[in-house]
Amino acid sequence: MPAVQQLVDEQPDAILSELCERLAERSGISVSISTMHRAVQRLELTNKKTLYASEQDTPRIKQMRFNYRDWVLGIDPHNLIFIDKSGLNLGMTRNSGRAPRGERLYDSCPKNRGQNISLIGALSMDGLIASMSISGSVNTDVFLTYVQEVLIPQL
Repeated sequence: MPAVQQLVDEQPDAILSELCERLAERSGISVSISTMHRAVQRLELTNKKTLYASEQDTPRIKQMRFNYRDWVLGIDPHNLIFIDKSGLNLGMTRNSGRAPRGERLYDSCPKNRGQNISLIGALSMDGLIASMSISGSVNTDVFLTYVQEVLIPQL
């Protein structure tokens, strides 16, 4: 197990087949991908990786982030309003389900799968201050109507 841990430490994003190859090169021991998978599981290592833009590490971008944080500190949080939109379909038919291996799950659903509803809301330090729901999707005209007719009167 220490050999597998060392391989992972050297290249944490190596795939199982690469770990198998490197183990064979170093120790002469050939293992299958499933054996390597079990070894990695025993080490309690999970397979996840978060990527970020490498440009974040440049001095120019670091300075810009610092300047932005400095500017944000001067804003009174009570003056901030956050607007978000969400949508849902009233049909609410599930598209997948479970069945025994080799069998397919069959189910029925209405031909008319329901209409789409969009919700727009604004959140402030005082909570939800303005909300609107519409049938269909949000476009520029709908958004401007929301801001002018619903949000601004609440401010």
